[in-house]
Amino acid sequence: INILNIDKEIADVKGKLLALTGVIIDNSIKLTNQDYLRDDFISLKPIKENINSDIEEVDVQKSTLYPKVYLKAQTTKNWTKAYNTDDSVSENQASIGIYLEWNIFDKQNRGIQKAKITLTKDMLEMKRIRKNLEADILKLTETLQFLNTQIEEAKNSIKLKKQLLKSAKVAFETGSMNVDDYLKYEDNLANIKATLAKLIAQKNIAIANIAFIYGNDITKIFKEK
Repeated sequence: INILNIDKEIADVKGKLLALTGVIIDNSIKLTNQDYLRDDFISLKPIKENINSDIEEVDVQKSTLYPKVYLKAQTTKNWTKAYNTDDSVSENQASIGIYLEWNIFDKQNRGIQKAKITLTKDMLEMKRIRKNLEADILKLTETLQFLNTQIEEAKNSIKLKKQLLKSAKVAFETGSMNVDDYLKYEDNLANIKATLAKLIAQKNIAIANIAFIYGNDITKIFKEK
């Protein structure tokens, strides 16, 4: 039953890997991981762009309150015929001037207020997201420290259980230990090896999550041995 359950888990993982990468994995792959790079949180980049856009919009709206000075020139040409001589008569007119346009009655520009509100909302949202991500990083970092300790303990336990298994094997071969008692030593060693494998997998998952939050390239963090 346990073997069938494990085979099912393996099949599920293979299916997920195939869906995500398009690659069929037939055997387990030993991985080595590099240190992740601490950078600004990648999920904050879009909202930072929004904030920059909000700041520009506030400046644009403020500019509507400033007086506008512009140069304007125009010319007109008219042709007609004299009523008494039937001669063609043309008359040209031209004007040029510097004009000042200033809306002095709308100081409380609604566009400015709206742009400032949007800016404030986005800044508060960025602060909220950053706080949550910092909490996630802290939790994952503490988890990594705990897993590293557990991994070292598991490795030391494996060394000890290997020594105990050697002694048990001698006792079994000399007939001073029955098969059931001997197999317990085999089971203990196999179980701690399985525990170590799970701890390493959990460590890799924690590293991957941290790398993802910082926007690191996962393929550069994990490489095949």
